[in-house]
Amino acid sequence: MKTPVILSLMLLGGLGCEKSRADYRDDLAGAICREMQGCEKIGPDQKFKNFDDCRTEMSSRYNKLWSAKKCEQRIDATKFGACKTRAVTNACSGNVLDAISFSIECGANDVCVAPEPTP
Repeated sequence: MKTPVILSLMLLGGLGCEKSRADYRDDLAGAICREMQGCEKIGPDQKFKNFDDCRTEMSSRYNKLWSAKKCEQRIDATKFGACKTRAVTNACSGNVLDAISFSIECGANDVCVAPEPTP
């Protein structure tokens, strides 16, 4: 009786090893919004009234950018890290060069990669 429970727990633990497209999307949305909140780009007279509005819109934006169709493969963690750095830098700067660099590093063609080959 205990064997199926242990086996189930082992299988469930293995499923959580690789982050999903949604996990990466939500991670990026949260990081951008925390940065925007820190530089006072969220509030009554700003584009986003509160943190949740920001996170909802950013999640939607990255859900479209990394759509299931364009990004049906896994996301490369290293490339995601570079994208996240650019996105957070761009969140408050308004610098055109940061925006261009961000668009180069954060597109589906840059972040989404083919799955690892199975042994």
